[in-house]
Amino acid sequence: MSKSISPFTNWPIVLVVLLGMIGFIFALSWFVKRFGGMNFAGTREMKVVTSISLGARERVALIDIKGKQFLLGVTTQQISHLHSFDETVIPLDTANPQIKQSDFLTKLQSVLSATKKEEPSESITSVNESKSKDDPAHAS
Repeated sequence: MSKSISPFTNWPIVLVVLLGMIGFIFALSWFVKRFGGMNFAGTREMKVVTSISLGARERVALIDIKGKQFLLGVTTQQISHLHSFDETVIPLDTANPQIKQSDFLTKLQSVLSATKKEEPSESITSVNESKSKDDPAHAS
């Protein structure tokens, strides 16, 4: 005796397959959003040389655009241009794109310390002078 098979007996399988396909679509969209998709254009004109995290969502990035390097401050709200370098600060090695973070940190600290040395220290002396004028106990 042959059993007649109703089309409604396969509904659990159809439901599981449908939910699996929807889950796959959501997982694929998360993956593309998380990793930025694929770059099929092997050579790009703009490359991130390196970056340093300064906080939870702040970072400083050194980018290279056609041989010229720019220092950018990146937050969740904006991207700020911090400095342009006429000459290459960190050479971009196409054979080995990995650059040590400590090299960038050393260069950044040297640039920052050089700019601090160039600034006059008049602001510190003016603060000390205003304290001495306001409070006679601190006057010399």
